[in-house]
Amino acid sequence: MKNNQSSPIESVESISRIGNQPPSGENISFDTTTTPFSVDSFVLKLFNLQDDQAERINVHNEPDGLHVYIRLKPVPCRCNACGNMTDKVKGYKIRKITHSVITNSPCFIDYDQRRMRCTECGKTFVEPNPFAFPGEKVSAVTVYNVLQDCSRPHETFKAIAERYHISPSTVLRIFDSHVNIPRRKLPRYLVVDETYAFHTAVSDYVFVMMDYETMDIIDVLPSRKKADLDAYFQKIPLKEREEVQIVSSDMWNTYRDMTHRWFPKAVHSCDSFHLKMELSRCVQKVRIRIMNHHRILKKEAKPVREMTPDELMEFNHHVKSYYLLKKFAQWMLYKRPSDGLFDPNRKKKYNRVFREYLNYHDIYCKILETDNELSEAVALQEQLYHFFRKSTIKTAPTALKELIYNFSTSAVKEMCSFSATLCQWRTSIINSFTPIEGDEESYVIDDSLPNAKKEIITEYLEDHKARKRRRINSSVIENRNKLIKDIKHESGYSNWHRFRNKVLLCLNSETTFFLEPQPTSREWINEKKK
Repeated sequence: MKNNQSSPIESVESISRIGNQPPSGENISFDTTTTPFSVDSFVLKLFNLQDDQAERINVHNEPDGLHVYIRLKPVPCRCNACGNMTDKVKGYKIRKITHSVITNSPCFIDYDQRRMRCTECGKTFVEPNPFAFPGEKVSAVTVYNVLQDCSRPHETFKAIAERYHISPSTVLRIFDSHVNIPRRKLPRYLVVDETYAFHTAVSDYVFVMMDYETMDIIDVLPSRKKADLDAYFQKIPLKEREEVQIVSSDMWNTYRDMTHRWFPKAVHSCDSFHLKMELSRCVQKVRIRIMNHHRILKKEAKPVREMTPDELMEFNHHVKSYYLLKKFAQWMLYKRPSDGLFDPNRKKKYNRVFREYLNYHDIYCKILETDNELSEAVALQEQLYHFFRKSTIKTAPTALKELIYNFSTSAVKEMCSFSATLCQWRTSIINSFTPIEGDEESYVIDDSLPNAKKEIITEYLEDHKARKRRRINSSVIENRNKLIKDIKHESGYSNWHRFRNKVLLCLNSETTFFLEPQPTSREWINEKKK
């Protein structure tokens, strides 16, 4: 015998989110055997029913929302125990199913479900239905819509529950039962970082691993401590770990040690972004030291009426220098001189402190004139930027050696201390210039050209290819870290496995969920942060 009833999965495939208004006014009741199909087609479409499936449908409004009474036509069902087909009915029971395809009003299916009795073994079982999975009080379409909304980073469980007229605990149960995302395979180019997003008794940082080529998150861990990372990576087969070629991270010693210990064929790369930020902090220290010096001298100065002309000129110098370093240098020193903000042709505005018309280019020049140490620190900062912009894997060792010498011989103590950082991470900095494999451009040189010109063109093209190749960096993972923080702040997670699944579901485009409920461990569903 052929069973013409559709499954809950087919219901999800056929019903998309429907925003039509629910039937209003008087209750609608009809018998599908006598009512024309054009009358009940709207209701049948909402519930994925064919015109020959429903025996009776009754639509009526109640205080808690729209109720749709449905009884399916009797068809022979297969016994779950012995497999025998039977049409013997033991009894009926109303099963209330939340069916939120109409999100502006609660909607419920009052499903008059039959309990069948097998004529062979005597076992009883319920007839299959196209609305919900066995044991569920929420329709499969509602479950699908809930999970789709859960895949958006800024959606909270509470907001989803209100949208589909269910409780937040029901949304959490649906999410835990249908989303269980495994770790992805380790990539060739691995970027690791941490973000302050989940607090536990052992750590406040979430360890994030990302595939640089696909920009997908490989996995997230609740700790960045060395013992926890060792326990995680020792479970990954050696063959898989050997496929990793480059591991890029910030200047955290644990990540470098992790690379050398668990990725035997990989090199560690120190990301240029974090190195530049560390130098920017050193430049800011120079600014603050000089600014405080001018502030103290300005505060200890005599009253203006008692000053000599030379003392007044010196006092004005301290006042203007403190003004520049306090108001403008704090953010201008993070900009590059080539930034369009410092275009000398920009419109000038009147400055009451200097009593002249100035633009940002003029102010930036005055900042560098306040102190020689600050000017030297900014010049060294530009040398580091030039080093990362112009060097290649071949020229980086020599250029870095010269850069370290310039920093170590500087008269600014903060720059001298930064030279120690460059020495400590020298190998990792050079490795950051390793180009990742990709599509190579091909060029053909005319054989009729003289050999000297051929050599010049060949050298230029090789240099051009080296500069055009991508170098691994952590700019994208910083964006992912921000989204991870947003996910944490939106809902305030205390269950790590739920937080991890939410992150992987939201940040990886190809990651999906199970439509049918999966067996889950009650230990981690009920787990709280310790």
